Amino acid sequence: MTTPAANPGKRPGANSASVSEPCMTAGAGSFHRSFGTARLASLGRVARIARQELHSLFRKPVIWTSLLLAALMAGWNFTSLIDALAHSRSPLRPAEAPVVQLLGPTVWLVGTCTVLMPLLMMNLAAEDRRRLAAAMPVAGAASCHEIVAGKFLAGWGALMVCLTPWPYFVVVLGLSGAVQPALDWGAALSGCLGLVVLGSTFTAIGVLSSAPQRNPLSAGAWTFAGMLGVVVFSVLPRVLAFRQVREPIVRASELAACWALQDEFSRGLIAPRAIVAQLSISVVLLALAVTVGTNRDDC
Repeated sequence: MTTPAANPGKRPGANSASVSEPCMTAGAGSFHRSFGTARLASLGRVARIARQELHSLFRKPVIWTSLLLAALMAGWNFTSLIDALAHSRSPLRPAEAPVVQLLGPTVWLVGTCTVLMPLLMMNLAAEDRRRLAAAMPVAGAASCHEIVAGKFLAGWGALMVCLTPWPYFVVVLGLSGAVQPALDWGAALSGCLGLVVLGSTFTAIGVLSSAPQRNPLSAGAWTFAGMLGVVVFSVLPRVLAFRQVREPIVRASELAACWALQDEFSRGLIAPRAIVAQLSISVVLLALAVTVGTNRDDC
């Protein structure tokens, strides 16, 4: 019996290699597809959690009370500004610009944010407590980081809704023609961007403060303490500069001083590094909230 001669130009094992390469390609493709599907499913659960939290928030009277409080504070700020403009006989200084007095770190805006965040976090914590008591699932098999992300988006959205009176009064002031020279719309947009960016930091502080709490009052108290810390930390760069601390430390503290950054935003000064710093702080705070939340029964 004769055996067929081997092909001299073909290496041993070439057939197995040619078969395994398509298999590996197909396996990598299926892995990428399954990974993308899992990410989309995770984003869907986060969106459902945020929608549930927002729905429960806006069914409660406290969110409408918070919106009324914000509207009253913004209206008070607006009427005070109109009165100051009516009695002013000299040109306004940059620190007295209408956008700075509306969207800057005024007592009305700072006070409203300091009070609103504890109210929002108290209600989110109360919703968690109700869900735990009733053994209700959040959104399928949601993980702890998905729950935290959903609560963060819900709180951030609710805070932005409560702060809408300030941009509204800026638009009214600009269209009324009561400001001479004309209103700086670039600074107005910059101030609104600052509210959105710093609102993410405020919400992350609230989520982290309320993460280990199941009592709504405790969640509100810790969030209020965190917001007071934001106010105190905003004057830290000036204190460090007065104490002649090294310049890198002062600059680093400036990136974390929320209300000092909002003052710059309201003047039309948009610093990308400040935006990146605030968003990074929010991510770090949310990661800490996930770590704390893993010790709770609902994560």
